[in-house]
Amino acid sequence: MPTVFMNTGWMKAYRGLQNGRDPISHGGSWVRKHGSGGELLNFRPHAGYYYGFAHPGGKKLHLEALGASRKDDLVRGVTVVWIARRDGYGSVVVGWYKNATVYRSSRPRPDRRDATYFVLAPVGRSRLLPEDDRTFIIPRHKPGGMGQNHIWYADKPGRAALRNKVLRYIEAPKRVQAPKKPTRGGRFNLDPERRKRVEVAAVRFVGYHYEASDYKVRDVQDEHIGWDLEATKGRNRLLLEVKGLEGTEVVFDTTPNELRMSNEHKTDYRFCVVTHALSTRKELHVFSFSEGSGEWTDQNARDLRRNLIHAARMWL
Repeated sequence: MPTVFMNTGWMKAYRGLQNGRDPISHGGSWVRKHGSGGELLNFRPHAGYYYGFAHPGGKKLHLEALGASRKDDLVRGVTVVWIARRDGYGSVVVGWYKNATVYRSSRPRPDRRDATYFVLAPVGRSRLLPEDDRTFIIPRHKPGGMGQNHIWYADKPGRAALRNKVLRYIEAPKRVQAPKKPTRGGRFNLDPERRKRVEVAAVRFVGYHYEASDYKVRDVQDEHIGWDLEATKGRNRLLLEVKGLEGTEVVFDTTPNELRMSNEHKTDYRFCVVTHALSTRKELHVFSFSEGSGEWTDQNARDLRRNLIHAARMWL
């Protein structure tokens, strides 16, 4: 299966600017000049497909590097790995398309007249990583790295080592499965009270989510410092305040200490909200602070609004 790495700007959701809630950074000269671009919509679904864009450096992609002939206008069955620059890390994997169709020339998006795409991929075969999971570093230095290329054709000679390393990573992604009972020496102890059960289930689920992404997780609930868990991975240290909910509406209360800590540690603080906490349909919303918009937004660029009058209640 042919493989290509495509460089893009940094966003949370890649579904558009979302009224300023999901600004793009490191997006290149075009984005800086126009404030928009096709890559802003790389994970905005339409009719079951994603429509991906990356700047080719010219007007067309070099499909011959993907196994096509000079007469071919497209190549099917391509794995597209999306790369973006992350502050403090360098270039990292942010997501991928599998079984994608790559076109030589750009095409207009069917849902947006102001945007084009080079890549068409089924939603079910694609994945955008949450921001905290984007830690797989792609070397830029040569030999073996991407260099300064926006489009890196991974099947060319001399590129097998990096290509195979990335494919092993994306072909066997870790999945979070909430265990039926504690397996870490009783670190998460169950309680018979329903509210406590919701809280414990949520903390356990968040802990295993980050552990599945190779973070080391420490439970600090008993220290009452304004967050529940600390997750560390290399230089990255996250402060995780966990909120468990039985329903789907993201509504929760915060203590004055949690609000104070979230303001003091905006870069590292996360509100981790688990809906359906007592069911097998748990869903995790991770809200982090965006310097660009000044809002707390989740992986889908939905924002939290803060009301300090009603017991510091926060809601979507």
